[in-house]
Amino acid sequence: AEVAKKHDVALLDIGSASPKYSVADFEDCCHLNTAGGLKLYDSVLDRLLKDQRLAKSMARSSEHVANNARKRSLAARDSQRPQ
Repeated sequence: AEVAKKHDVALLDIGSASPKYSVADFEDCCHLNTAGGLKLYDSVLDRLLKDQRLAKSMARSSEHVANNARKRSLAARDSQRPQ
C-alpha cells in the first residue's frame, strides 16, 4: 500500500477486499478456482465502477498494449516477406 501511495497508483488489495475468500475459492494453494475467479472479477469491476480515474487509466493502457501488439504483428509479417 505504501508503494502504491508513493507512486500514485491504484491498489486493489484482494486480501482485504469484500467478499472474503475462503479455501473453497482456491484450486490449490495460490490459484483461484471458478468461484474465486468470479469473486475477483466482481471486486475489480466494482473498483473500476467506483474509480473513474482508474478506469480511464486502464483504457489507455489497453489501447497502448493493442497498438504495440499490432506493430509487432506487422513487423513479424514484414520480416517474413521475400526480399
